[in-house]
Amino acid sequence: MFTLTDTSPMTLTLIYVVKDMTLRVITAGFTTSNSEEAQRVQAFLAAELPKFERVQGPSDQVRLKPGPPIKQRYWPRNPATQAIIDQEFRKMEKGSVIKPSTSGWSSPIILVKKKDGDYRFCIDFRKLNAASDKNAYPLPHISVALDKLCGAR
Repeated sequence: MFTLTDTSPMTLTLIYVVKDMTLRVITAGFTTSNSEEAQRVQAFLAAELPKFERVQGPSDQVRLKPGPPIKQRYWPRNPATQAIIDQEFRKMEKGSVIKPSTSGWSSPIILVKKKDGDYRFCIDFRKLNAASDKNAYPLPHISVALDKLCGAR
């Protein structure tokens, strides 16, 4: 289910409910030269977005080699680095990007410094990747999919 909400003349908020009935909100800013153009964009989205309710993407799961769960040890950090991790963690938890888990699997956190000086929050999944069976039929290349659509209406 999709709902469009106009929060300001320059911002469009899209609220939708996914299969597991969780609520997702996307706020996208766009620039319009006038309110007529903004109304046309909203009318277009209101007409087109419901068509995507029926579309389901491919489902896939990670197949693992037999063995116990991989639980990697937490890497000790200095207080400044730990403060950055805690801040990013709280931000992701507040944004519902992550949620608490009781899984037997765990991988360490890595902070990678970006060119602008900020940090990228990463997870070291190398051991998990080593324990997974490789997919013999990965997703097709986008160029192949686009070639199949050539001339389609």
